[in-house]
Amino acid sequence: MQRLSTKYGNIALSTLAPEMHSGTDGLDVATNKRPKVLVVDDEAITRSIVNVKIRVIGADVSETEDGTTALSLLGAKRFDLVIVDLDMPKMTGIELISRIRNELQLKHLPIVVLTGSEIKTALNAALLVGATSFMQKPLNWSCFGPHIRHLLRI
Repeated sequence: MQRLSTKYGNIALSTLAPEMHSGTDGLDVATNKRPKVLVVDDEAITRSIVNVKIRVIGADVSETEDGTTALSLLGAKRFDLVIVDLDMPKMTGIELISRIRNELQLKHLPIVVLTGSEIKTALNAALLVGATSFMQKPLNWSCFGPHIRHLLRI
């Protein structure tokens, strides 16, 4: 059994992703490529678990802990979806979303906000600057996969 090592200890992947053996691969038949997702969150444990869940549904994942690095990655590689935390150091999620939306080639890139904040103004601000959707932390993992599959169209 594969295990994910975190600062909280080792977690069995079957615990995080019981559907791992479902055979879903996310491969785009027309292009023979898997979708690419960028996860931007300053919490390593959140990035690790989201990474596992996204790989299970058949997408490739890149991770970073801040918005500055995220912008560099977005300028260097093609992504099909960005998942952004709102509360990060260096650059807030709202600022990152705004800067993504100001780039012509990224204008239509789906952006999902993950947030532990219950402040409606933060969520409204994220949607106003261009977030596609949001999910509240702690995440409901039974809804996470279908939501991401829908946005990636896999």
